[in-house]
Amino acid sequence: MKYFNKEYGFNGRPPYFNEFFEETNKGPQVTPSCFPSRIIVGAGLDYRYPNGVSLFGTKGSMWGVRVSYQRNGKWIDGADFIKDRGRMYVARTDGSFAYFTHGDITVSSTTLDDNAIVMSISTISSTRVRVIFYSWDTCDGVFKATESVIKGSAPQHAVVKGEVVSDGANTIFKNRYDVLYSDKSGKEYFSADIYNKPRAVLHGDKNEVIYEYDLDQRGDTRIYLYATIGGKELLDMTPPDKKEIQDVTSQAEINYSTVRLSGSGTLCSDIDRATTSAMWYRVYNPYFLSTTFMPSRHEINKYYPYDALRLNVANMIGGIIGDSDSAISSFVYATGDKITSLISAWVVYCRSRDDSMWDTLYPIYLGLIAPDSTPVIADADTKDMVAYRMDGSPLKELFKSGEMYSLDMCCIKVLSMDIMERIALLRGDKRTAKKYAEHRRKLSDFVNEELYNEDLGLYMNKYLSGEFATSIGITSFYPLIAGIIEDGTRLRSILKYLQNPRKFGGDVVIPTLSRDNPEYGRKLKDLFTGETIPAYERYRGMVVPYINYLVYMGLVRYGMTDLACEIAYKSNRTYKKYLDRSRPINKGCYLPNGKSHSTIPDGDISANLMAIMGMNCLIDVEYFRGDLTPAIRFGTTYRGEHSISNVRMLGHRYSVSSTDRDTSLRLDGVEVFHAEGGRCEVRQFRGVYANTEFLINATSNLVLNLKLPSSDSVKTELTFAVQEGKSRVKIVDGKVSVEKLNYAREV
Repeated sequence: MKYFNKEYGFNGRPPYFNEFFEETNKGPQVTPSCFPSRIIVGAGLDYRYPNGVSLFGTKGSMWGVRVSYQRNGKWIDGADFIKDRGRMYVARTDGSFAYFTHGDITVSSTTLDDNAIVMSISTISSTRVRVIFYSWDTCDGVFKATESVIKGSAPQHAVVKGEVVSDGANTIFKNRYDVLYSDKSGKEYFSADIYNKPRAVLHGDKNEVIYEYDLDQRGDTRIYLYATIGGKELLDMTPPDKKEIQDVTSQAEINYSTVRLSGSGTLCSDIDRATTSAMWYRVYNPYFLSTTFMPSRHEINKYYPYDALRLNVANMIGGIIGDSDSAISSFVYATGDKITSLISAWVVYCRSRDDSMWDTLYPIYLGLIAPDSTPVIADADTKDMVAYRMDGSPLKELFKSGEMYSLDMCCIKVLSMDIMERIALLRGDKRTAKKYAEHRRKLSDFVNEELYNEDLGLYMNKYLSGEFATSIGITSFYPLIAGIIEDGTRLRSILKYLQNPRKFGGDVVIPTLSRDNPEYGRKLKDLFTGETIPAYERYRGMVVPYINYLVYMGLVRYGMTDLACEIAYKSNRTYKKYLDRSRPINKGCYLPNGKSHSTIPDGDISANLMAIMGMNCLIDVEYFRGDLTPAIRFGTTYRGEHSISNVRMLGHRYSVSSTDRDTSLRLDGVEVFHAEGGRCEVRQFRGVYANTEFLINATSNLVLNLKLPSSDSVKTELTFAVQEGKSRVKIVDGKVSVEKLNYAREV
């Protein structure tokens, strides 16, 4: 065996020393956990080549098939596709189907079963096309090829994941190795059949075979191929015939149109594009031995980026759009980030209810997040813990020395203990849950008593000397997501700031710095070079999608859903502005006026949160119930007509429609809830069962029709009326009671 050192993230290792290389004949013990637990097949999973499909075997072999075409004498390949996604890219959230159009070619791919995939390649004009079969460099696979059949074999390839350590912002790997077995120790095989005769079969770089075609309208207009991975039996297998491949391809495209996540209206019109855009960042990480969502495809190199905050945001997006498996497999590598780690994992859990994820994560979080009510204090000089991860933010007030209580990190600490209390209860660890609850309440009391400025009516950072900070920013709304606010007057006061266009409201929401701050939108100059620094690089009022999303979630937690929808609508409008261009632009942040800038790196998955908010306005799970029972919320009282179809969560597909006339909920294609007479919002909905209850906020008097499953699986319908306003509906043994409510908040 050969061991290739892949340690990462510290001095003498990548990314600090990119040329590091070490090969030895001895290393850590290889165990079954060093190989993928299952075969993985899908489109776009090779970070270098979104223009193809990949197959990863349980013995660690890694194969790919990509499509290249000639334009103006140049072969368009991986880097060109990463730079320009093309006219269209769509994909199912489970990765079983993908379709893209680039230049004059169109490529679709469909998984046939757990270990096989088919591809279809077509063109609208005379085009020279290459279909390139390859094995990954670390795989060391070899091919034998004829005009129609490609056979490959590779020795076993293991990955020793090593020790994972986080320094807060980044992830460090030690004792991490690629392990390549000798050729005699057991092989894995690849087989492919191509159903069109090529003009030439070429051998490219190492481990690469190229099939070249001239596609035009007079001869071949579409290429079909089939590829699979497995044991030695593949060498003698009989592939599907061309008719079967054609049928599979056609049916997959039809099926995609019926099950794709799609929406309409001012809240949801761009969710399908946001979803497929997010799928663009789904790749196979050979060191995780699983698929994962990466923050940016542009930044991936052979070592992969491991910014814990951005990786957690990517995981959360992946879980929201329906691929919780990819998200869950990645959380262990990003537990060190103080802001997003727990909330991202909690969002994915609440949508998937995969209790097994805590087997690994709960012990890690216990070591990182202690039951501790001590306020977070930023040091006198750098104030790193104020406006955490916002380099150079005016909220740090570096012009004035003195230790400062950090509002944002106190709130994040409360939120973390809140979630840890819930996870502990899920694990049956009541004693630990009680400790978290006690310290969470104490720190919440401190924030309410010490960090609320009565004169301004706002939560703020505060110096230990007793003075409040002079600058305010988006972190003043973190008490919402943390569930700290217990006073209605205070809640109304901070919401006024959020709606005030001179502060944080207006057409572009929500800036990181109050608009009336002298530093807002200011262009700075580098002290050494004199060059102008774009405002976003110093957090002078930029708009950051993941921070906006935290505030949005806080508003929903407090029942302020109309305001949450207004923020979602404006966020989606900013997102749409750049999505409607010929080439979609995904920015991890926007300038204070909501515009983009050439110096902001393009290709960041977090931008899609700006559109995902709208979908979550129409349907989502309840993240902060008083108990741990799964429940959803759906519908909206927000103006306009909205619909969303095929939202995957809690093991089902949900579809919702909301108009001035009615609101409906469909579960796996069957309507189970219909409100006639106006729009409504439903919360704490645990399902349509013989014994259940939920809250409803109706804009007018409504007639509700619910379809309940009975013991003999026959649907039983209940029809009853609810009055305008807020009500609690209880159903006991099929009997309905409706209680009128007068309070505004339901957490």
